Formats: sequence, C-alpha cells, structure tokens
Amino acid sequence: MTLAYSSPEQVTGATISTATDIYTLGLLLYEMLTGQRAQAVNSEAPSELIHEITEQIPVLPSQVINSSDFKRNYDKKSLGGDLDNLIMMAVRKEPNRRYATVDAIAKDVTNYLENKPLFAVGDSWIYRTKKLVSRNPAASVLYLLVVGFMIALPLMLIKNQAQIKTERDIAIASELKAQEQTTIANKTTDFLINILESASPLASKGQEVSLNDVLNSAEQQLEFSLNDQPQTKANLINKLASIQHHLGNSKKAVEHYKKSLKIFEKSNNIQKQVGTLGQMAVTSQLGNDPEGSKVYAQKAQALSQQLIDPIEIAWHNIKMATLEFTNDQHEAAALKLNQTLESLKQHNVDDHELLGRIYNELAINTKDNNLSLQYIDKALYHVEQLNGQMHPKYINRLANKATRLNRMNRHDEAEQNFLKALDLANKLYAPNHPSTANIPVSYTHLRAHETDS
Repeated sequence: MTLAYSSPEQVTGATISTATDIYTLGLLLYEMLTGQRAQAVNSEAPSELIHEITEQIPVLPSQVINSSDFKRNYDKKSLGGDLDNLIMMAVRKEPNRRYATVDAIAKDVTNYLENKPLFAVGDSWIYRTKKLVSRNPAASVLYLLVVGFMIALPLMLIKNQAQIKTERDIAIASELKAQEQTTIANKTTDFLINILESASPLASKGQEVSLNDVLNSAEQQLEFSLNDQPQTKANLINKLASIQHHLGNSKKAVEHYKKSLKIFEKSNNIQKQVGTLGQMAVTSQLGNDPEGSKVYAQKAQALSQQLIDPIEIAWHNIKMATLEFTNDQHEAAALKLNQTLESLKQHNVDDHELLGRIYNELAINTKDNNLSLQYIDKALYHVEQLNGQMHPKYINRLANKATRLNRMNRHDEAEQNFLKALDLANKLYAPNHPSTANIPVSYTHLRAHETDS
C-alpha cells in the first residue's frame, strides 16, 4: 500500500474491491500521460495524507504544468476532453462511481484510440454525433446535406404555399373591392340620375325648380332607398349635409350628419365616424353652436386615437385645426397643421387634395404676408395638379392670393391675379353666378384703394 497509489477506501479501512484496482490504474495512466503523480503525498502528517487521498480532487491532466524533464510526442491539448474524462472517472473518490470493471476502462482506452464515443462521457447525442462525424467526415457531410435538404424542402414548400395563398387573398380582396366600388358607383349614378330627373321640366310640369326643391327631393329619395348599401347611403347623406352647410343651413346639415353617423356606428366604421363627427363640430361652430361643436369635437378626438392611416389622421387634424382657428387659437392650429405635414412627409404621402387643403388653411390664417404667399402658392400647385386651373378651388385660392398681394401693396401683381381669377370664373360659371360676382367686387375694392392712395 504505497500511499501515492493508494485508494480512499484503503486508507480509511473500507472494503477493498475491483474498484480499488481501477483507481490505481487511473493513477498510473495519469502519471504516464502527465509526468506527475495525481496524489503527491508530500506531507508527513497522517491527517493531511488522508485528506489528500480521500477528498482532494486531482488537477485535470490537461491542466498539469509541464515538467522540464518529461518528454512526450503529444501536447497538453490532446489530454483535454476524452482523456480528462476517462482518467478522472477512474480516480473518483467514490468506488461506485468509477468504472465497474477493468475491462470497462480498457474498452474506453480502446474507444479513445479508435476515435469512438467513451463511456466516461455518457450518452449525449451531441457527443456521439461529433464522434461519428470525426470518424467519417465525408459521409457525415453528405448525410448532413441530405438531412438539411429534407428539412429545407418542406419549409420551402410551406413558405411557397403561404405566399401563393397571400397573393390569392390579395387578388380576391382587390376583386371584391373593385366589385364593391362598381356597385357603389352604379348606385350613386342611379341616385344622381333620379335627382336630375326630378329637376327636369317634365317632372315639374314646366314649373321653375329651385335648389331647395332638388335637395328636398334628394332627401326624400334617400330616406327609403339604398338600404342594401348603407355605406353608400351614409356617404350621400354626408354630401347633402355638406351642401346644406355651404348654403348656410348649419342646423339642417348637422341633422343629416347625425343620420349618417348612426349608419357608420352600426357598421363600426371608425374612420367615417371620426370624419363625420369632425365635420359636425366645424359646422356647429360656424353655425353659432359652440357647445354642440365642443361635444362633437371631443367625441371625434376620442375616436381618432384608434386611427392608423396617416391620411385619415391628417384629415381629422385639419378639422380640429379649423376649430382652433375659429377660436383664435392660431398658434396651436398652425402647430397642429405643421406637425401633420411632417407626419405625411415621413409616410411619403403625396395626396394633392389633402396637402392643398392644409396649405390653404395655413395661408388663410397666417398673419405673416410673405409666409402666407408661400402657403398659397403651394395650395395652388396641389389643386392644379389634381383638378387643373378650371376648378372652383383654384379660382378661390387665386383670388385669395390677389387679396394678400393687395395687402402688401403689390397692386400690379394683385390685379393680374384678380383678372386671371375673373377670366376663369367667367368660363366656369354662369355670368350671374355668386362666385363670379365676388371676384369683380374684390377687384373694385383694389382699384378704389389705388385711387385713394
């Protein structure tokens, strides 16, 4: 019982077994591969000797410092991994955790030499796969390629099927949307034809028909028609409300908006609800109903938090800014509109109607004349891109530009813009149309100012 090669059970007086021989074999293999003993046993104190043999775990073979007089044809790295595990299993302090037989440790030595999995490492599939690949690199690469292909093929098929389904769904949705738009267009056309027919001499038996008569006829027809197309019906009701608003009938306009709002609420159309409530707020404000306007604006603002589309959000902001302008909150309104422009820019939105409306609002309500002119020119650009110059919005904005130039004492430029607006109005409207008449009035004021000055 040389202490340097003694097992824990030998020094403690425990039962001696084959496990003791395995422990000694492990100590010998440790020394053969490292040049140093696993158990130094340098102390003469019995307690220290027993402690080292029974409890102190030897340093891993791969971590033993090289002795200058120990020569070997392999490096320390070779001891790492399998050999570390093999030796350290043989010299475990607990006999029942060592190799069960001498044949078992001999078998693991053979496995190491043949680059096969070691029992000392366990049955990890990663470890066994690694050993298989190292023994058969070419076959393993081919196997991995085949497995990879078999895995990738169904994934590619699934992805392809998903893409085909997505494209099919988009095509179906586009077709359904086109059919819906066609239906809406046809229903709208039929409705407008009926309205126009009601204004014909035959329908009125030769009596003169007023605009109010036509609008009343339209309201009566809408009351009982298009029930199978609620969205179309609600949109047409909003058009009638807008006409009444521009005629100065704010109360009647709000009544129409309330009808369409119920339809949009029933279908849970948030976008249309926000737009309708916003228009009700503006109409009520201009119709001297500030309390009603405030209620509608608050409801619109609350619902607008659900909007996602930047265009819909922008239209809502325009209405809210209009209310702020009418309440002399010019800075807040201008800030809101400029923030809206920045948001549209970030989303690459190039909607001429929307942008023209924003710039026109800024132009009308900006006190800085030079900045206002810049806004008006942009508003004119967008309406011209969308509708050309022969359009009411272009004429109105051109007249506004002339008015602003007149305030800046740029009378020659103002006169040119007034005359151009008047020429376009004469071509677009009847000679006695109010929109045509308003322009000469403004022009007369300009000439009077020049005369006085």
